[in-house]
Amino acid sequence: MEENTYRNIPAVTKVLSCTELSDLIQKTGIGLVKLIANRVLDQIRSEIKLKKKTVPSFEKIIKKIKEEVSHVFLGGKRAINCTGILLHTGLGRAPLSDLATEFLEVGAGYNLVQADRSSGERSKREDFIEEIIKELTGAEATTVINNNAAATFIMLKELCDGREVIISRGHLVEIGGCYRMPDIMAASGCKMVEVGTTNKTHLLDYEKAITSNTSALLFVHQSNFRISGFASIPSLEELCELGKKHKIPVFADLGSGALVDLSKWGLERELTVEDCVKFGVSVCCYSGDKLIGGPQAGILSGEETLINRIRKNEFSRMFRSCKLTLRALEGTLLSFLNNKVSEEIPIYKFLSVSNKELKNRANKILSEISVDNAEVVMMDSYLGGGSTPDRAIQSYGFRIKHKQVEKFANYLRNQTPSIFTRTHDGAIYFDLRGVSDIEDTEIINSINNFQ
Repeated sequence: MEENTYRNIPAVTKVLSCTELSDLIQKTGIGLVKLIANRVLDQIRSEIKLKKKTVPSFEKIIKKIKEEVSHVFLGGKRAINCTGILLHTGLGRAPLSDLATEFLEVGAGYNLVQADRSSGERSKREDFIEEIIKELTGAEATTVINNNAAATFIMLKELCDGREVIISRGHLVEIGGCYRMPDIMAASGCKMVEVGTTNKTHLLDYEKAITSNTSALLFVHQSNFRISGFASIPSLEELCELGKKHKIPVFADLGSGALVDLSKWGLERELTVEDCVKFGVSVCCYSGDKLIGGPQAGILSGEETLINRIRKNEFSRMFRSCKLTLRALEGTLLSFLNNKVSEEIPIYKFLSVSNKELKNRANKILSEISVDNAEVVMMDSYLGGGSTPDRAIQSYGFRIKHKQVEKFANYLRNQTPSIFTRTHDGAIYFDLRGVSDIEDTEIINSINNFQ
């Protein structure tokens, strides 16, 4: 009986030759459709083997293939973020600005990646980025690699390999993807010297640990958690004063990497790169795709002699950013240079939208959807991306109570574009804080098409 079931699965050649797929093959190419068709047919075989399911009808198989192709081809990769987490790692963190996208299009072709226009000779890949960050922060030099985890590693590898680095136990953080500061320090070849306790570290703890083999004091921004109550750690400014006293460099892993004061948007102020420069940090590293609102990148800024050493490290080529990243980062940074952050950088545009406007949009959406048990509600959004972890941002959206809430949420995720929401207590929540108003119609259409 099982053998007969397997025999009922159509051959991929039969699937590809059916007229229902001819337009799709013309649009996306036969190679892609064949790849997805084999995936769908393999999934059917697995389900028969594990769950004893029967073979779906030929029409359902073709429908499934069409859906899967649409999910991976061009527009099928786009998502609408109704989760309320603005820097959502699963959805690519910061959405790029229009200007960054224009720069990205230039980067798609031949462009000046590492060639000097005047001499025709080889140049630094991040020349223009370095100029902008110098202007914004006062840093002597800047280099760019592929992400901040790599930036932290290469900073320690080049500048501290074989020597001691003093760090507070309160800074031995772990972030997503099993990234742990002790492991990074060990991989870099430096010797980690822990001081203080989990909740309390004093400046004297650092001072007592300094030896002739101390290469640096390391400050790590507690970006994705907070310890409250009986807890304290010396500030970065205090640590820099101690470093100057003993002529020991201070390195800072800022994580999210703010270039502007977040209090302008009603959030808790985070350390900025400019703060690091003013305090006297020798090198700080930070992300490009979080509070900067650009592409994934690891940016290192600081003293020119140290940045030049990092550029020449053997890992620099392994970790270097591609031409697309460099162009998109340039376009993003120009908005900071031109003082147009609120108008041009999407995450700051989202933060700038008033609650009144969000509430009005939620009411308008509810007036156009044909479902019961829907109501406008106030919500808590979060910046995400390891920044201001305990600071909620007041927002508005709407919720729909539903008997099959998980089925509803799964349906929305599988639309084109995918719609990601929150679910709890038998309801699905649509937070509009991270949603562009031009996406409201797509949300309405997807909800109304749910059966």
